[in-house]
Amino acid sequence: MRAVDLVAQIYREYARRDIDSVMQYFAEDAVFHWNADAEPARYCGSCRGRAAIRERLMSLAGDFEYLSFHPFDLIDGGDRIAAQVEMRLRRSTTGEEFVLRSAHFWVVEEGQAVSLAEYYDTALVASIL
Repeated sequence: MRAVDLVAQIYREYARRDIDSVMQYFAEDAVFHWNADAEPARYCGSCRGRAAIRERLMSLAGDFEYLSFHPFDLIDGGDRIAAQVEMRLRRSTTGEEFVLRSAHFWVVEEGQAVSLAEYYDTALVASIL
C-alpha cells in the first residue's frame, strides 16, 4: 500500500472513531508529536509507542466529541505525507462547539506510520480548555 493510501485509511478509521483499527497502522515504536505546550492540555507534547499513542487518543475522545473529522489536501511525497484536517468538536464538560484546523506531517516506513507531527491553533485550544 502506498503511504498516501495508508494515511487516507487511517483517517477513514479515525473518522469512524475506531481507535483500535487506527493503531494497527502505527509502528510499535511510532512517535506522535502534538506541537503545543503540554501545560493547558495533558495530551499535548510528544508520546512514543503504540500504547502511549492509543492512550493519548482515548484521552482526547474523553474530552471532546468529534462531530466531524474531514482530512483534505493530502500531499503525496512518497514516504512523507502532509494533510490538512478540519474537525468540528464539542467539549465534553461544557458543551461548547468549535472548529479546529490542523496540519499533519506523516512519515511512513515499511507500510507503517512511524511519525506524525500535528500543528494547530494553540490559542484556540487554550481558550477552550
